[in-house]
Amino acid sequence: MDALLKLFSPERKAAASTPMQEMVARATDEVRGQHVDWDLNLEIVDIVRGAPEQTADVLEGLRKRLLLDEPEVSLLSLTLLEALMKNTGATMHEKVANKDFLGDVLVRILHRKPLAPLAVRERLLALIEAWAVQFDGSRNATAAYPALLAALTARGVVIRSGSGATLSTGSSALSGSHAPPK
Repeated sequence: MDALLKLFSPERKAAASTPMQEMVARATDEVRGQHVDWDLNLEIVDIVRGAPEQTADVLEGLRKRLLLDEPEVSLLSLTLLEALMKNTGATMHEKVANKDFLGDVLVRILHRKPLAPLAVRERLLALIEAWAVQFDGSRNATAAYPALLAALTARGVVIRSGSGATLSTGSSALSGSHAPPK
């Protein structure tokens, strides 16, 4: 019943203000639980690949969903973001690397108080690690990924290659804020 009430809540309707943002909201809907709608995710990927100008709108939809502080929504949003990063192109890579998304959204999830659930933090750190490896040596905006990974590691975040990521128990590991370079 709670899921049904959330589906028709004013917050959900306000969260999606464009058709692309509505598609993102449907793809990351908490009613899905852990079930990924790959057809819808790939439809979003195809739209962005064919019309890179949609990137900003899709990222705005993801930003809204990621900042809801709902674990199911966050995990589905990170799955969609991963699909977009793997299957689109430079426009997506650079816009995600921008401080407005990488710093103000993704790093914010890691610094959230109370902490985001471990599954969300581990998934996000694994994505950041993968992007840091992929874009290592970049000289454009995507250089923010390796820089962010280095900053997180310096703060005590422990990354376990290939098996996910974990957070150290050090009190300063995620204190303060870090914004990657533009």
